[in-house]
Amino acid sequence: APAQLHFIQRFGGALNLHVHVHAVVSDGAFMLKQGLPGQKELIFSPAPGPDEEELGKIVAVIRRQLLRRLRNTGCLPPEAAEQMLKWKNSGFSLHKEVVIYPRNRPGLERLVEYCSRPALSVSRLIYSVATKTVIYRAERFEGKPGLMTMDALEFLRRWGLLMPPPHKNLVHYYGALAPRS
Repeated sequence: APAQLHFIQRFGGALNLHVHVHAVVSDGAFMLKQGLPGQKELIFSPAPGPDEEELGKIVAVIRRQLLRRLRNTGCLPPEAAEQMLKWKNSGFSLHKEVVIYPRNRPGLERLVEYCSRPALSVSRLIYSVATKTVIYRAERFEGKPGLMTMDALEFLRRWGLLMPPPHKNLVHYYGALAPRS
């Protein structure tokens, strides 16, 4: 079985609602092999990663299935789903640029920390008592610093949108990392 971690993130860099998934996926499969009598040994078998054409096909399948599901559950009108399937830039993407090589534990930790980061960075947050405003240093956009100034109520409204629904897990484990694997 391959090993996968999926982190559902609900935020963009400007305290905006932007639902997307960060996935950490093994580049091979894990299997149990009979070792010494009464013992099993975990073996990893590497597999070649997908090329750009295969990534494109995977994105097309994910897009088609997700839009069909949204249409079938009534979350998206059928006309909108059909129109979105015709878009040149679909809003769906996959990439394979981040690679963690074997035994690079610090690199793996940095990747998982990035994927599991919270929506709000307290170190970017300033509250001005004098003006009763919240200042948030968002990610830079087009080379400009992203200083966002808002009143406390607007800040709470934005932050509230980023809260996940109750009783919903934001981290999912698959394959060799899944429960009972």
